[in-house]
Amino acid sequence: MHLVVATLLVTVTFAAGFTLPGGFESDKDSHDKGMAILTKKSAFCAFVVTDAIAFVCSAGAVFSYFVTAMIHRPKIEGQSDIDLTQKELRILLKTYTLATILLFLSMSAVGK
Repeated sequence: MHLVVATLLVTVTFAAGFTLPGGFESDKDSHDKGMAILTKKSAFCAFVVTDAIAFVCSAGAVFSYFVTAMIHRPKIEGQSDIDLTQKELRILLKTYTLATILLFLSMSAVGK
C-alpha cells in the first residue's frame, strides 16, 4: 500500500509541476511570453518549492521500496528456507524506514 501511495504522489507532483497555477503568459508582445503568470508571488514560489520537495521525496520512497523488495527473498516452493543474514536484515529495515520517512515527508509537503 505504501508503494501505491508513493507512486500516486510522484504522479500528482510531476503533473502539478507542468500545470502551474495561474497559467502562462501568452501575449505575443510580452517579453515574458511562456513564463508563469504568478512568478513574482511568494505563494507561487512556496508552491514550486514544496512541489519539488514532494516529488523528490516520493520518487526516493518508490526507489527505496523497490530496493526493499529486491533485498527480500521469499521462500520458493520446493526449496529450503532462505534465511537473510543479520547484515541483510539491517539493510532491509533501514531501507524500509528510509522509504517510510520519505513518504511521510512527501505527504507533508503536498499538504502545505
